[in-house]
Parts: sequence; structure tokens; C-alpha cells
Amino acid sequence: MMPSIGTAKASHAKSLPPSRARHMPPVGQDEPLAIGYLGLALAGIPEARGAAVLFLLDPNSTMRRAVAGALGQVAASLTPTEVRRLIAMRNWRPENERAEVDAVIRKARAAGIDCATWDGGSIKAIVVTGVDGATAQGLLLISPAGRKERISAVLTKGGIADAWSGEPESRRQIEMSLPLPGWMPLRLPCPDLISIASRRRSCSPII
Repeated sequence: MMPSIGTAKASHAKSLPPSRARHMPPVGQDEPLAIGYLGLALAGIPEARGAAVLFLLDPNSTMRRAVAGALGQVAASLTPTEVRRLIAMRNWRPENERAEVDAVIRKARAAGIDCATWDGGSIKAIVVTGVDGATAQGLLLISPAGRKERISAVLTKGGIADAWSGEPESRRQIEMSLPLPGWMPLRLPCPDLISIASRRRSCSPII
């Protein structure tokens, strides 16, 4: 009976010096998915590489670290937008994983890649729920979208638990959707406060 690819790799890894075995691709049930992520990062296709950056948000730390390692190999090919996303996502990673993203950012910066600026935005209105017993709270944000308006939502629960943004709708459609039972308007001294906080314009030269 022929051994599986995963078994063969595991046996091969045991025969390697520890310094090389640490860099073997992940082995186990996550291996096919990890290989797919690495393929996106290393394929040499800009769209695939851009998608690989987003997999730094995978809930599995093995996946995230595999992607970070692959992106380090192609850091000089990243776009300014991808560098901006890396900087934003860096602070969303566990502290023990941030150095891996920092290394990718440094390599991209050393290759002369700038950080793209965020597009300007504005918020017309915000409605929120109260904080429930599970410390969850919902926010609906209404923003201009050309001649129409757009509803976006954020659910917080010890951090951002979910978020989505709808298609542009007419003002009449938006007004028909609001108000919702249990939701209340949020009045801010600075209307752009959440916009500024969510965009985090930082392109810090430190990392």
C-alpha cells in the first residue's frame, strides 16, 4: 500500500535537520488548503496574490502563517494597495504573529513600494442597538453612494464579529428600511469619527 503524500512528507521532515524541518509545508488535514493559499501567493498572478493577502484573516493560525511566509517571498511584487491592507491587518493579528507581517511590509518598503492612501468617505447617519447581555452591539451606517445611499453594518462583540455593506439604494428605499425596532440614532460631536477610526490612515514608516 502506497503511503499518502502527507505521510511521506511527515517521514521526510523527520529525516531533515530541525532548521529545515521547520520550513516544511503544513502536514495534515489542512495541507490541501494551505497549498492552495501558497499557490495564490506564489502564482505570479497579481489578482491571485491580492487574494492571498486577504487570507491573512483566516481563522486558522497555521494558514495565516503559511500565507505570511509565502508573501515574504513575493513582497517586492506587492502593490501599494496590498501594502496598505497588510498594515491595516497587522494589528488585527495575534501579537505573536505580527512580526511575520512586519517582515513582509519591510521587504515591500525596501523594494520601494509605497502605501496607498485610503479613499475619502463620509457617513450621513448612524443608528445603533443597545449593548446586550453578551456584550454585542450592532451599528448601521448610512453613507452617500453617488446619487444613492448605502447601508453598511458592523456587529461588535469583544471586537468586530461581523460586517457587511449593501448595494446602493434610493433614499426612499433607505428610509423604508429605517428605523428598526430597538435601534436608536447615534449623535457624535464629530460626524467623521467612525470613518476616521475605521480607515486608520496610518502608513507608519516604522513597519
